[in-house]
Amino acid sequence: MKGTINKPLVSIAVATYNGEQYLIEQLDTLVNQTYTNIEIIISDDGSTDGTTKILKDYEKKYSFISIKENAAPHGIKRNFENALKYCRGEYIAFSDQDDIWMLDKIEKLVNNIGNHALIYHDSLFVDTNANSLGRTFSSDLRCYSGTNSEAFLLCNCVSGHALLFNRKLLPIVLPFPNARHHDWWLAFRATENGGVQFFDEVLVHYRQHAFSQTDFLRIKKEALDEEKTEKDDIEWFEACAAVPSQHQLFYKKWVKYFSVRNENIFNWHLFFLSIQRFNDLFYMRKKNKISTLLHVMRRSWGQDIKENFRDKKKKILRK
Repeated sequence: MKGTINKPLVSIAVATYNGEQYLIEQLDTLVNQTYTNIEIIISDDGSTDGTTKILKDYEKKYSFISIKENAAPHGIKRNFENALKYCRGEYIAFSDQDDIWMLDKIEKLVNNIGNHALIYHDSLFVDTNANSLGRTFSSDLRCYSGTNSEAFLLCNCVSGHALLFNRKLLPIVLPFPNARHHDWWLAFRATENGGVQFFDEVLVHYRQHAFSQTDFLRIKKEALDEEKTEKDDIEWFEACAAVPSQHQLFYKKWVKYFSVRNENIFNWHLFFLSIQRFNDLFYMRKKNKISTLLHVMRRSWGQDIKENFRDKKKKILRK
């Protein structure tokens, strides 16, 4: 523990796996936070490079660092879950292994979380050498504050590296469902259990590279597996619909209509449901209404239209 004086303890849960390239730079920004009452819980997912040695060196040097090791890789979601088992703080923050935190990040989030369940900040995208890519989360997405979980059904603006949440959320969010990323699920559940708050300041330089767990800027440019994407979508919608809330009936309808959308040329039920909740469902999209309406129509297409569209696209690309 780093300091004690009349400040709530903040646990920083770090997930590592073969991250030696950027790890020291990130750890230095964690141990030098201006907020003094912290503990750093690091769960390593069976690293085979120099990550473990780096972590052990920091653990020896800083009494508020504790290393937990998985015998075999569990994946990033379960790795964070493992770290959470040992977090004692009133507030919990997540940290990746390759970013750069502003030294006053924790202090500013703790001072501004108030009665909200979760607070998150803006981030600057940087390349492998920490050079600015000229884009932030807020330049690409409209960042949401509020208590309506519908805003997080189709999109997410809350990245794990950017959030701080009240530990009261833990029994509500654990275990993380298989669907989507854990940060998306945290934001979704936090809305109706205290609300989420956006802090409009860049507090992390968010590194983008070929081995990043998330690929917000499409650095990897991998082809989308449409069948897997469809399966993931349904799994996520079902997880949302399973949560008792004032929106549960709407989510159940969404699952019902989305699951059968490929059986017809166009699913009008899904289309009209999207229009009814248009402002909430598409709040984060920084597109004009016409563009978003076209997006809604594409989501309502049946299999025949999608296959016809793909065939025409292939023909155009062959020319």
